[in-house]
Amino acid sequence: MTEQKKIDRTRDFIDLASLKGTGSITPPKIMIYGTPGSGKSTFAARAKNVDKILFLDLENGHSAIKKELGSRYNGAHISDFGTFHSVLNSLQARPHDYRFLVIDTVDWLETIVHNEVCRKYGARSIYDGSNQMTNYNKGPGLAKKELDDILAKLDLLITSRGICVILLAHAQISKSESLEDGIEKIYSIKTMDRLTSKLFTEWPDIIAFAKRPIVTDAMGKKNEQDPLLFFKSPIAAVKARTLHALPESIPFTFDEFWKTYNEANSPKEGN
Repeated sequence: MTEQKKIDRTRDFIDLASLKGTGSITPPKIMIYGTPGSGKSTFAARAKNVDKILFLDLENGHSAIKKELGSRYNGAHISDFGTFHSVLNSLQARPHDYRFLVIDTVDWLETIVHNEVCRKYGARSIYDGSNQMTNYNKGPGLAKKELDDILAKLDLLITSRGICVILLAHAQISKSESLEDGIEKIYSIKTMDRLTSKLFTEWPDIIAFAKRPIVTDAMGKKNEQDPLLFFKSPIAAVKARTLHALPESIPFTFDEFWKTYNEANSPKEGN
């Protein structure tokens, strides 16, 4: 072995002690999906520190929230691709006090991205077989590239600006199973394309499922209860999961969620 090669080999190593303490704690990446009426949109709107939350209303469904919050509402209805990116760019580059970004909802974000792909390549849909850019199932791949870019920008907001990103999504029934006491519905995240579903179930640290439990009383009458947020759920096809030590379920409110998350991640004695 020549002297030059011996010198080059030293570059294959690093002082492991130099890695100690280099990691930093960043806010969680959160996905919440739920059934209609479970309170997904109002979840964050009733937070104590709502002035620290920026709402991106992609489906134009925040009229009741705006009425309730009045001047305390920070956000806007966004329906086009360019404006959505401009907001993310501004959150990264401009001074502001936002600590949370709520995107409502993932399936409408997917629609905005699909529309942009169709506009860019002149396709009727991302599945347009007559268009050379989208034929042979190439359209979903083009949409995924745009979504990858969006998630990269969200990652940067989290790591460099300390913003907690909360994605909201509708739930759809994947299948129904017959049980002894009735039909059990299994829910998954509502998207048009499987690549989108896969992308948004791999990206979050926390996936939670929101639902109003139904309880049958002594007279056999079924009653809806206050909504719960499930971190573990037998009825979620896209499994509610967490990389953090969270309970099975909590009341579905922003303040309860953030309190539970902080308690689960606070330093323990002896650590």
